[in-house]
Amino acid sequence: MIELIAISIDVPISDKVYEDLLNLVSYEKKQRIKRFRFLEDAKRSLFADLLVRYWMCKNLKLKNSHIKFKTNDYGKPYLDGVENVFFNVSHSAQWIVCGLSNGEIGVDIEHIKDADLDIAKRFYSQEEYADLLKKPAAERNKYFFDLWTLKESYIKYKGKGLYIPLDSFSIKIEDSRVNILSENLEHPNFQRTMIDDNYMVAICSDSKELAKISYVTIEEIWNQVYQSL
Repeated sequence: MIELIAISIDVPISDKVYEDLLNLVSYEKKQRIKRFRFLEDAKRSLFADLLVRYWMCKNLKLKNSHIKFKTNDYGKPYLDGVENVFFNVSHSAQWIVCGLSNGEIGVDIEHIKDADLDIAKRFYSQEEYADLLKKPAAERNKYFFDLWTLKESYIKYKGKGLYIPLDSFSIKIEDSRVNILSENLEHPNFQRTMIDDNYMVAICSDSKELAKISYVTIEEIWNQVYQSL
């Protein structure tokens, strides 16, 4: 099983709906969300949590009150007491995505904008940076974000985040095939997709299945999670 669910926060909601949704997450999470200075950041954090709850309530028939999150030593969250279900969440600008699988999974979404080649030179491996510069100018921007999302999805799959330096391994994209070059013998599977025309998503997992992608609304999340209280 491998799935990707996505929601856009670029939808106005009333203060009452926002407060109702806040009451669906844990007290600790609610307090952290309230400390955000900007509403958009608070909404991203809130809906990242709610996407996971929505899927667990709908597909595992869990009660929302029974869903507990913990983190590993590197800060990657997991579900306490739920076996063989792994998830990873990412957000960028208006979109939030959540990948779910029966094995380890990492997901990254990025809003495609003007690439900063200085960032590539600093964080990419020498091989990746050289490959990027070889691309025609018209293709370089997309390739930059292809590499970035793939690399981020890999370190999130590993569950250690930036404790794994981004330049410690190389991603090679050849004829739509993605390979990883590192000292490890692991060969995870990568998938790439677009969320509308401006957002690129990469998924790294143990599964060879193609991810099933679905889009949910605020109303669907509310109905599913609230009914599972």
